[in-house]
Amino acid sequence: MFKTKTKVLALSAAIAFGSSAAVAQQTDIGPFLPEVGQAIAAAEQGAQNICASNGGLASFNVIRIIQNAGYFAAQFEYSCNG
Repeated sequence: MFKTKTKVLALSAAIAFGSSAAVAQQTDIGPFLPEVGQAIAAAEQGAQNICASNGGLASFNVIRIIQNAGYFAAQFEYSCNG
């Protein structure tokens, strides 16, 4: 009986903590900058900074580029490693 309880407890812990491959996908908009490349680079750098304390950046994807008065921002989604 004790071995069964131990196995169930170990399995429960593995399920609860084992699947930390990536934190949930987040969506954000980066800063408005004069060039599209700058906007994308700033957005990716921001995502890396956010994920630095969460195991690093797992994924980064630009959804679209937003233009406003000659400046550009990237709407992006990212996830961090667990």
